[in-house]
Amino acid sequence: MSEQLNGTVSHVAEQSKQIDRAMDKQRQETDQVVAAINEMSSAALEVSASAHNAADAAVETDRQSRHARQIVNGSITRIQALTVELDESGTSMKSLQNDVTSIVTVLDVIRSIAEQTNLLALNAAIEAALRWLLMRCEHWPVGLSAVPRKSRRWLSVSRALRVA
Repeated sequence: MSEQLNGTVSHVAEQSKQIDRAMDKQRQETDQVVAAINEMSSAALEVSASAHNAADAAVETDRQSRHARQIVNGSITRIQALTVELDESGTSMKSLQNDVTSIVTVLDVIRSIAEQTNLLALNAAIEAALRWLLMRCEHWPVGLSAVPRKSRRWLSVSRALRVA
């Protein structure tokens, strides 16, 4: 029996060694799993931080985009208002041009009337001078009778100009 007991003890000792080896192997594998879990946890934290940063960047981009849209919309509104003002200015300029053309026309008429008035006044002055001269020349000697004839001819030309 002692042999059998020795065999059994040897066998138990052998199994105990195998169990120790299996447990060591399992500890190593467990340590590897723990290290892998720690690495995955660290990677998950990094991914979470990156996702958080990306979300913050997206929010900031959205805010800046809205601000830029407000600026663009304001610019569009100001450009449209400027376009309306330019159209109104163009209309005002056309109206002013028409007014200036009308004024120039009136000034031309006034200038024409002034020229005619000056001619009429000159004509009247010449006519008056010639009448005065004719009245004075009636008493002149016969040698000077050519002056009244020329004066009468001037009077007839003057009347013809006045009629025209």
